[in-house]
Amino acid sequence: MTQQRNTPTLVSEGKMSATLKQYGEELAQVIHLNEQQKQKAFGMAIKLSRDTNLQNVSQNSLIAFCFEVARHNFIRDDALYPVPYKQGNIAVVQAQAGYKALKEETERSGKYRLVDAVVVKEVDKVGVDALTSYAKVVFEKDFIKRENSKVIGYYAFAIKRNERRPFISEFWTVEKVEAHRDRYSKKNQYGKFSPAWENNFDAMAMKTVFKSLGRKLDITPELESLIRLDQIVFDENGNPIYLDNPQTTKSTSGSLYVEALQTTPTSETKGEITQKEVVDEDKEIEEIVKYIENEKNKWKYIKT
Repeated sequence: MTQQRNTPTLVSEGKMSATLKQYGEELAQVIHLNEQQKQKAFGMAIKLSRDTNLQNVSQNSLIAFCFEVARHNFIRDDALYPVPYKQGNIAVVQAQAGYKALKEETERSGKYRLVDAVVVKEVDKVGVDALTSYAKVVFEKDFIKRENSKVIGYYAFAIKRNERRPFISEFWTVEKVEAHRDRYSKKNQYGKFSPAWENNFDAMAMKTVFKSLGRKLDITPELESLIRLDQIVFDENGNPIYLDNPQTTKSTSGSLYVEALQTTPTSETKGEITQKEVVDEDKEIEEIVKYIENEKNKWKYIKT
């Protein structure tokens, strides 16, 4: 059983160095990190202990985040980044995946010639494929007209290589994104959502829709892990709490900080990834490819 702490140790570089020196080697062995992963976890923990935004978070929470990220060998060092999260009277770490990381991990599979997510405006035409029920969007080509139009939704899509009808898509209305945010994102004492949602709603919305699309794709184990870990909160004892990804089985393969030190790893059950063929007209696909490639500088992607 995980031991509970009434007074969590907060982050500082000196305390972090001492903790890693005392427990780091043992923890790395228990969760089966190789030497490169261990050094990455140590380096990340020391670096983040200097971050002024993380000075008041639980040290156990931050260590669990660092060792978990190191274990997965993501292609980007910033595939997951930590943000403070208030849990009762204690500040802990929440893992956030960047949109660019999700996109690049999808492209890494080599199975898709184009993967993207875009804002949909009121002047765009949103339809439904009669055979598959997947959304199809025809974008307004008048830039000025489109620029001044109201945002009505968010559209993520992927186009497979070497297939005649390879189009897969996901469309969410603004209202659906807001409902998702309201359900899984926590407001602070002033009634505000996290800065990511408050200051960059479009980027967070595109990331959310892209994650939903990811469950339909042929993806790498790394992307599956990235989707699974996004929005996880590591509590003061290093245990994960799944907020924005409620369908995921609770598991990090024994990488929880306190439980690992007690040598009681948990079991791992990976979330299922569903696959669905998309039937669409080749001409429409080529038009979308051409449009996005020529105009993608207009879209605002999440910055990581």
